[in-house]
Amino acid sequence: ASARAMDVGRVSVWLYDAGRTKIECVDLYEKKAHTAGLALEVKDYPSYFRAMTSDRILAADDARTDPRTREFREGDLEPLGITSMMDAPIRRRGELVGMICHEQTGSPRIWTFDEQMFAAGLADLVAVAMESDEPSETSGMRASTSMRVLADLTGAHDFGKYTLLEMLGEGGMAEVY
Repeated sequence: ASARAMDVGRVSVWLYDAGRTKIECVDLYEKKAHTAGLALEVKDYPSYFRAMTSDRILAADDARTDPRTREFREGDLEPLGITSMMDAPIRRRGELVGMICHEQTGSPRIWTFDEQMFAAGLADLVAVAMESDEPSETSGMRASTSMRVLADLTGAHDFGKYTLLEMLGEGGMAEVY
């Protein structure tokens, strides 16, 4: 939904491992396909992870020169043609547990305020979905179930104590279910 709403070629969801030494991609959407399994060592990107810990949103219009993202220049940005990044931290109970990453390829992009707030809202939605995965009397979902629901919001799905039935409508920045 985010890739379509913001017209970006790559959107991914990353979560910390148990030791918080690396971050793992649980879903990378690119060219209408989903993949996973990439991992980054936290120690290799200190400026980026420091910014993700403190900022509500990281909007790097020129990711190759932005001090928060230029650490990715040689290994990721240039080889993949990424010019701009907008990442939203996923926080649970105030702690950074992951992020949603938007990557613009081709011409650099100036991220609008509305796009930044949309990305932040999606990160909040992922956090809520993760919270619903915690054991409780009403929910026995697992994280993988929530991520599948977020990746494919079509058809009926149990979402915590709610059931997602159908899309009611869509616009330039969102889909309403």
